Amino acid sequence: MTNSANRKGTLFTLDEQTIKLLNQAKKETHVPKSQIVELALQEYLKGYQN
Repeated sequence: MTNSANRKGTLFTLDEQTIKLLNQAKKETHVPKSQIVELALQEYLKGYQN
């Protein structure tokens, strides 16, 4: 099962494991899930920016 982001133009879905990790991170840090995803994508894409 997947969970699509609610924003228009979003081109990805998240699997159940990822959703659980995001929910856990949100509980522990009180940072919005969208910001957690944004930071994770920035880290992931660092390798492609070179």
